[in-house]
Amino acid sequence: MIDLLLAVLGITLLVRKRESLRDTTLTASWFWLLASLALLAVVELLAGDSSGSGVILRPLRFAAACTTFCPLIALLGAKRPQDRSWHLVVGTLWIVLALPVGETILLRPGQPLDIHGLRAWFLILLILLGLANSCPTRFWPASLLFGSGQALLISEFMPYAQALNGLVGQRATTYGLGLIVGALATALILDAGRRKPPSLDRLWLDFRDRFGLFWGLRIVERVNAAAQLNGLPIRLGWHGFRTTNGSELAELPPAAARALRQNLENLLRRFVSHTWIAQRLGEQVDWS
Repeated sequence: MIDLLLAVLGITLLVRKRESLRDTTLTASWFWLLASLALLAVVELLAGDSSGSGVILRPLRFAAACTTFCPLIALLGAKRPQDRSWHLVVGTLWIVLALPVGETILLRPGQPLDIHGLRAWFLILLILLGLANSCPTRFWPASLLFGSGQALLISEFMPYAQALNGLVGQRATTYGLGLIVGALATALILDAGRRKPPSLDRLWLDFRDRFGLFWGLRIVERVNAAAQLNGLPIRLGWHGFRTTNGSELAELPPAAARALRQNLENLLRRFVSHTWIAQRLGEQVDWS
């Protein structure tokens, strides 16, 4: 029952976070995380039924736990125009991850589900990829909590996680869900925290924190290549815009400012709306 309540609480927090993702392609990751928490809740609802078969519930718990990797994969395809068709890739990956469940139920009924070899290491790699993408952002505490929650959710199926299972006993799912709910609550708190005044730096940092390392580095590369091509003495780093000698960026000539702004906006429009960009630049939004 505690596991079910935690899953429902996670869904509630996720619904509250929906507004902060408005006008971005991150809605795909939001959808997959919502589906993941809903599936976890359904499995825990079945587990609360005394007539449920533990032999079946254990594989179902693993299939539900694998859905927590879907938001990360959705994020990796969050650039327009392929963001919609990318859902097929995400769904296919989940089927591949959950394939041992079908093998156990259909081919080895009654036998315990254990994940060995490359399958086990691939799951660990996905956790590390999620941490690598989000830990360089201001949402790193939420990322650490979420990754730890994922590790606990799959720990009972990993043959090399016996020491961890010994520490948490039969409560791995409870602790894992608790950490994921804590990650969502932490993300909400951090998202409401103090931000820079409207500026190009504010625009960049908000994008970086939401889309993470992989897309952030791609934008840095493209912006700096364009700046060098146009002879602008400006470079974009992980923490904002600087001059080529590393000093604070002073007020730019109007032509240079327009060129820099246009280049950055053209790149970000593949991920966010014009309204999202204008709000972070402190500009009036035309709702007509």
